[in-house]
Amino acid sequence: MTRQFSNGSTRNLACSPRTRALTGTLGVLGALSLSCVTACADGGGQETVGDGSEAIQGGTNDSATTAPGATTIRFTNDGSGFASCSGAKIGARKFLTAAHCVDHWNGNFTRGVLLSNNPTATPGGNESFIVTNVYVHPTWEIPQLSYGSNYDVAVFEVDRDSLSIPTVSLSNTAVRIGDTARLIGYGSGRRARADATADLPEAGHSNFDYGYIENTHILWQGNPTGEHGDSGAPLYNLSSGSYAVAGVVSGWDFTGYTGMGRIHQLRNWVLNPTALALGGTTGGYLINGSKAACLTSWGTETARLYCYQGNDNDAPQKWFMVAAGTYDGIVAYRLRNGMNGLCLGIRGNSLNAGARTEQQTCGLNSTYQKWKITSLGPINLDTSGGDIAPEYNYLKLQNVGSGRCLGAENGNTALETRVGQVTCSTPPTPRISTLAWIYSR
Repeated sequence: MTRQFSNGSTRNLACSPRTRALTGTLGVLGALSLSCVTACADGGGQETVGDGSEAIQGGTNDSATTAPGATTIRFTNDGSGFASCSGAKIGARKFLTAAHCVDHWNGNFTRGVLLSNNPTATPGGNESFIVTNVYVHPTWEIPQLSYGSNYDVAVFEVDRDSLSIPTVSLSNTAVRIGDTARLIGYGSGRRARADATADLPEAGHSNFDYGYIENTHILWQGNPTGEHGDSGAPLYNLSSGSYAVAGVVSGWDFTGYTGMGRIHQLRNWVLNPTALALGGTTGGYLINGSKAACLTSWGTETARLYCYQGNDNDAPQKWFMVAAGTYDGIVAYRLRNGMNGLCLGIRGNSLNAGARTEQQTCGLNSTYQKWKITSLGPINLDTSGGDIAPEYNYLKLQNVGSGRCLGAENGNTALETRVGQVTCSTPPTPRISTLAWIYSR
């Protein structure tokens, strides 16, 4: 099985020794305690999926006609029964779900899943498929420092088309505060739905980072909320007038909020979650290894800001890598910004560590606009020795002119930290290093 993670170093507390300060078994949203809405694939912290007698808390049972692409995803755990998540079919062999549902599909996982959009979805009566690829969003790999900073979103592929399940589209419209959305999941043991209005957490809520939430998550307050097994369930934006997927159920916290990862900002990634090639015609985001924050045009300089503030090639966070020769046997690239067309250089062509980056007219005959890019190693969750395949890599960007590396000023992990050049090194743990970067759609 190919596991092409762009993801994930931490998981559901009940499912793994690695933690994201979560409790229970649903989805991961941040550095507060979130209760997961899924049962664990490795048998740890197993939650019992409902028997169909209760719908989503505050919701109602549903037929398979309103949004037929909504799907139950069942997989064997330790041989004693089935664990469960929900999801949506978005391609002939492709399904969308929560990252924490699939980031540990190894060990007792038998490489098979049962999929169905039948309202009752009896375990064992669903059609069986072999999982061939798993893709987890790269921000899932990065340490969570606050609620909502990482996308709990994943895509997996199976060996053949599930002809009985229709495909649903992805929403072109973001869910905004006050929009009505519908959750459809199978956590109760059968198909159920619930409608609610997108909300913001109360002012002064210490667990939430408002900047992240605006770009990464949709929140509901109070009921309705999910059952165990509703993790990964699709959220449809009813205010848009169509059944297109706008979010993925992730988890709830104990102050009464249910969180759904936004899909609108991740549309390009969801449609093509494979690793983004350097030097291609498609621009990408440079996500810092120490925090889920992206290299962003900031006046004439650059800074690390909340990722995915736009989904177009003209966004200030989109960078196009343009091949600029080979140095010391390593291909160098110019980094051209999608918003202003300027290229990343070093202010004053300085040799000093701590000098800030500067956006300059592209094409200047200067080695200070060229960056050698080397791998610091793959993002890799597996420690079990099985199901390991090439995944996204952490990258080190070294300026040809100065010999310094791209990193956060003074090693600062705070948001809005200016980005400059730092002394190059090979960090033993790239996932906590400010000079490690992930290039992704």
